[in-house]
Amino acid sequence: MVEHAGCPHLFVGKRPQRPHYCSYIQVERLLDTFPATLSSTEDRLFYSFCSSSVLWLHQQSSDLGAVHDALTSKPVQFNYAEACKRLRRCLAVANILSQQSLLARAIAHGGRNQAGLRVAAGATLPLLAQTSERMQAVASLLERRRKHKPDAGDELDLTMTMLIDCQQQFEARTRQVLQAFSSPEASLPLSDLVDAGALLESAQVTLRRHHPQALRRGATHDELLFITSHQVFEMWFPSVLALLDDAIDQLLSERPALTRVEATVRRVQAFYRLFCEMIQMPQAMSAADYLAFRSQLEGGSGLESVGFRALEITIGQRDPILLRNLLQMQLNTDELATRLARPSLSDAYLAQLHRAGVIADPTDLEQAAKAIARAIRPTGAPNPHGELMALGETMLELEQAMETWRRNHLSMVDRMIGYRQSLGVAGDDPQPMEAQGCPVHAGKKDGRPYLLQTLGYRRAFSYLWEARTRLREEDMRRWLGAPGTLPLPVQAVRPPRVPVVEKA
Repeated sequence: MVEHAGCPHLFVGKRPQRPHYCSYIQVERLLDTFPATLSSTEDRLFYSFCSSSVLWLHQQSSDLGAVHDALTSKPVQFNYAEACKRLRRCLAVANILSQQSLLARAIAHGGRNQAGLRVAAGATLPLLAQTSERMQAVASLLERRRKHKPDAGDELDLTMTMLIDCQQQFEARTRQVLQAFSSPEASLPLSDLVDAGALLESAQVTLRRHHPQALRRGATHDELLFITSHQVFEMWFPSVLALLDDAIDQLLSERPALTRVEATVRRVQAFYRLFCEMIQMPQAMSAADYLAFRSQLEGGSGLESVGFRALEITIGQRDPILLRNLLQMQLNTDELATRLARPSLSDAYLAQLHRAGVIADPTDLEQAAKAIARAIRPTGAPNPHGELMALGETMLELEQAMETWRRNHLSMVDRMIGYRQSLGVAGDDPQPMEAQGCPVHAGKKDGRPYLLQTLGYRRAFSYLWEARTRLREEDMRRWLGAPGTLPLPVQAVRPPRVPVVEKA
């Protein structure tokens, strides 16, 4: 019987012999590695960066080690296609590492609290040196191979060149991040903050329980990639949620700094762009590679991720279909219930619009859209609510990034499993959904119809989208003083007295 200890879900309707997402990915084990000493959002982001980098570096090191062994074996045993697949996968990981190091570097340039987390000077990421050494060793072997066979391995050489360039970019940015979080007076080694052994053991637990074949010498490491891709998401979710909580608290404060809120929302948007890249990582193996071990998942599904649901809810996604799906999936956690009861980012923005006198009733979204349309001005035109309108534009960009993630997810699923039945509790829906061109199998709903359904959720910032429809072109021209038009007067708006929402 599969061990389910410690998972907060109440999957009362799921067969006990089938693991759910938390137990398969080892979510609780991963989240337990977050040190209690992380006192700020910046500290949490720093830890998420370091821990996720360790997980990705382990994947790279494993694949590079396999390529090294193949290149040093007998030529008849060298599998060119397998080596290309591994190096392309290393390059995809390097691109993600480079992107997330750029986000982490922004923390260092964001005016961090000098009293925040500090590690000992000269710190380096665990596994970074080992991965770099393996990369250089493989590059040397490819160079030697090219001298003996000039016409062989063109793709290997090209991929290796791009991989080294991308990895060097990641290493340079990482040094800057570590320098910003280090101090000569600090005595905390980075290895004490980031327990690489505990992080990597979480993947080993899953491999031992579900994929014993992946522990053999010469394994494909496809199972490791699937596990790592999901684990890295779970290491970022708590920190991105902390960013959202900061933005909401600031909006609900007595004197909100709107430019600070906008910068925070832009950081969340940047993480969604990172997630858009990460969701495509399973495609670093073929559909045939994935199907070779998919049955061993035994029902665990990423649709059951509480961390991702918390992100959607905190941003403002409260579509009735989503809430129904949460009930059907039995994601009955205290965290999600608490977040559903608290103001979302969208709620906090509407409250600020109300306080500023832009809208009369934050619960009447149709009237809110009309009022926002009247408050929008072209860039550079005088606007007493310019900061609020600029923040609204950033909210829309965030929602666009969310929708891009959903589309990328759907495209990845199409490529990897087609119209096969979904796994996990989502596959036990007694009322299967119909979707054009997608078969529905006896009492189960396929992954694709479910994902198509998410594309139809009511948008979190629906009133901002509706305001675009209500903009008047002639008003925009008049605000810019177009020839033949009269300028519109700038009206002073006296905000109504609205009680300040106290932070819970």
